[in-house]
Amino acid sequence: MSAVYLDALFLKLQYPGKGIEKRVLYAALGLSEEGRRVLLG
Repeated sequence: MSAVYLDALFLKLQYPGKGIEKRVLYAALGLSEEGRRVLLG
């Protein structure tokens, strides 16, 4: 059985002269029938 996991990481990044900005990093992880993990994006 194959599966896809989706996750998000919320970050606060500080840029010189701009201050702090909130950003989101999305990750998609696939799991094949053989049990191999693949980073999809």
